[in-house]
Amino acid sequence: MARTMGTIKIGQKAPEFCLRDQNSLERCLSDYLGKWVVVYFYPEDDTSGCTKEARAFTAARDEFGQLNTEILGISPDPVESHLRFVNKYGIEITLLSDPDHEFIQKYGAWKVKQRSGKEADWGLERSTVLIDPDGIVQYIWPHVRVDGHVQEVKDALTRLQVQYASGGIPPVSERQEVPAAEKINNEIYQHTVIDIRNYAGKSKAELSTKISELEMEWDTERVLTTNLSAVTVVSTILGFTKSKYWFLLPGVVGLFFLQQALQGWSLPLSLIRRLGVRTEKEISSEKTALKILRGDFSSIPEEPEELLSRVLAA
Repeated sequence: MARTMGTIKIGQKAPEFCLRDQNSLERCLSDYLGKWVVVYFYPEDDTSGCTKEARAFTAARDEFGQLNTEILGISPDPVESHLRFVNKYGIEITLLSDPDHEFIQKYGAWKVKQRSGKEADWGLERSTVLIDPDGIVQYIWPHVRVDGHVQEVKDALTRLQVQYASGGIPPVSERQEVPAAEKINNEIYQHTVIDIRNYAGKSKAELSTKISELEMEWDTERVLTTNLSAVTVVSTILGFTKSKYWFLLPGVVGLFFLQQALQGWSLPLSLIRRLGVRTEKEISSEKTALKILRGDFSSIPEEPEELLSRVLAA
């Protein structure tokens, strides 16, 4: 999962759109308020990857329906192409036509394709956005790989619905980078990309050493808990030996812990992020990317940015 894609990012209102479907009926995003919506962007009807993706979403349509979720596919193809595509393969989901790329661009899926530093033509980047019943973007998958993607979306949807049912508090490991300043999050992300680039082409032994170092790296949760606990212990000792006013500090620490538990954010966490301390998920993503470079998996993307994006989307 990525936090941003083009001009959209998690937590913002999804851009409204009104587009015609395969039956020439106008469909607007606002028509689906009160439902979860999966909007997936794909390059072209009746191509191998796009056909596989549409059929996978069709096969899972009933499961998504049970989760109060609508599936909308968007491509630049005209309505007539969508209709032929649907009839040829028995596609049973809504496909929308955006021939001018207006909304594809608004959702950040229309991009310049780059290879070896050279710009090629603009094109659609296969990507998916998950929108909640209030019209808020909750998940973003850029650089989508078709195999296993529908299951990824279902898993994320199920987790989010459980979180909503329990009061909307997401797991700590998945929310800590969200409240921090976007600039800090991007700096940490770029640092990780540079790390991966520096290790591309390294020997398996060097990659294994780096992976072992990452295993020892402290994440935000561990740093935060350790430091706040240490402050509590020290202030308690000082309260007994120096001044009773030191006993006030454990109460402040307790408030920080409560804020962290309820909101996924606290002032100490913000300071820790400014020091470049990463979340468990960010560390794990770099480890997985390096394992791919080491040859633990079969498919290796060309660019470090793409490699990390695919890992984060997993």
